Amino acid sequence: MADVFISYSRSDREYAEALAGILQKRGLAVWWDVELLPADRFPQRIVEEIESAHAVVVLWSKASVDSTWVTDEAAIGLKSKKLIQASIDGALPPPGFGIATTQIADLSSWSPDTPAGFSQKLLEAIERLVPSHKGVDALKERLAQLEGETATLAGELGRVQRLKIPLLALAATSLASLGGVGILLARPSPPAMATPPGAVLAFEAERCPGGWSAYAPAFGRFVRGIDPGVEADRRRKPGSLEDDALQDHVHEIAGAKTAGHQPQVGAPHGYDAGALGNTINETKFVRSAKVGDETRPKNVALLYCLKD
Repeated sequence: MADVFISYSRSDREYAEALAGILQKRGLAVWWDVELLPADRFPQRIVEEIESAHAVVVLWSKASVDSTWVTDEAAIGLKSKKLIQASIDGALPPPGFGIATTQIADLSSWSPDTPAGFSQKLLEAIERLVPSHKGVDALKERLAQLEGETATLAGELGRVQRLKIPLLALAATSLASLGGVGILLARPSPPAMATPPGAVLAFEAERCPGGWSAYAPAFGRFVRGIDPGVEADRRRKPGSLEDDALQDHVHEIAGAKTAGHQPQVGAPHGYDAGALGNTINETKFVRSAKVGDETRPKNVALLYCLKD
């Protein structure tokens, strides 16, 4: 069942087609004779569609006022009190269609190529006769509201994605259910996403939780964050190992020297034997640093696990 039936003359087909398009864009179901099938009995099908439609729109023109088909269709619509009349070229309806008492929409300034000249009052008259169109309007308003909300969310998502998220981030929410405190050693996903495979977390636990396996490369090692601005890091890849080492350096010990070389006339080689270097300024070395069985900074022991 259509909401609107359009009656028109064959010579005015482009107007009928343009009107159908305007109404369909507003969510109305439209029937006009292009819907006829080869097996249809034309008069019977047309009468059925007029009777079932909520509104019958007739496009009067110099051609349609002389069309028996158009006048008959308009008469059925008038009898059913759902006829809406419009003139596309200033032509008046034939006698019997309430010229003196019925408002006729003037579409003489409108054509399919100039949609700005279309009558909004004609649309209002049609929509008043379609009871379901109020629901359609409400749906359109809701859709427009959802489109606006979607655009807002898209903007927020873009803003979040542009934030610089630190490489090391506390994953407290996801780790609470795993019974540990951890540090995410991979670029974190948004909170709504699951921990990605390949992520390495440090747990305050003796064994890895389900779905995780021990990350052996981290056993007994400190984690080093890669700094692309440091030459030593630029040649390294994530997950690569490095042995312990001390940077090449020099220690200078000050204070040790000999003294007392005093030349004497007549002495062997011109020196007083009793004045040869017997005096040494001694330097004492005292070990006062904290010592242990390995070299290490302050640290906390955690178990590193790899997400399967």
